[in-house]
Amino acid sequence: MKKPGRGLEIIEVRERQSKLISRLCDFMRQLLPKYYNDLIEKEQINYITFFIHCKAIQNAIKENIFRYCYILKNNKDAGFIKYVIEKDHIYLSQIHIAKRYQKKGIGRFAIEHLKNIALKNGLKLIVSYILTYDTKTQEIFIKLGFKKGAMYTKYIGDKHLFWEDEFRLAISDDPKEANALNEMELDKFKTKPIHSRPYWANGKVITYDDEKF
Repeated sequence: MKKPGRGLEIIEVRERQSKLISRLCDFMRQLLPKYYNDLIEKEQINYITFFIHCKAIQNAIKENIFRYCYILKNNKDAGFIKYVIEKDHIYLSQIHIAKRYQKKGIGRFAIEHLKNIALKNGLKLIVSYILTYDTKTQEIFIKLGFKKGAMYTKYIGDKHLFWEDEFRLAISDDPKEANALNEMELDKFKTKPIHSRPYWANGKVITYDDEKF
């Protein structure tokens, strides 16, 4: 994998950076439909993008629901990370790299950024969920050291239900300890059942039971 090179920066987006939030919002609304185009139905894409707006991002940052990192390459939109620091791990909700900047090491650079945040907060685990049928992204995560585990359903409201696989990355300053921790995380998956998980949307936590199909 290539090194990202010069001109790359990752900016932690702050609540009061309205211009940056507006730019990020526009970028997300352009990028995400392209990513989802071959994976989910158009109706589902429209439903997801409906909730991408500046006020939602600003409120998420303000309420510490999610944090956003804007990835720029020579001041051009290259990607973004959406995550939150939980009690015992970092939950990586989304990481997306624009197509023209893929296969240049930027994704790995972004994960290293998250690993540093985790270690600074005394955490040794990053957890993420990837669409079960998005095999391309799953392969990338495995190359980055993530361990694939249990399958989940994610209900995002309005009768939209996704199948996802959980991925975990144990991290440590010591490579041997990191490998040992990853093996321990992999063992946890062997007995973990398939179940649904909640989703934050429109100012509340939505679960499968909140709406009937």
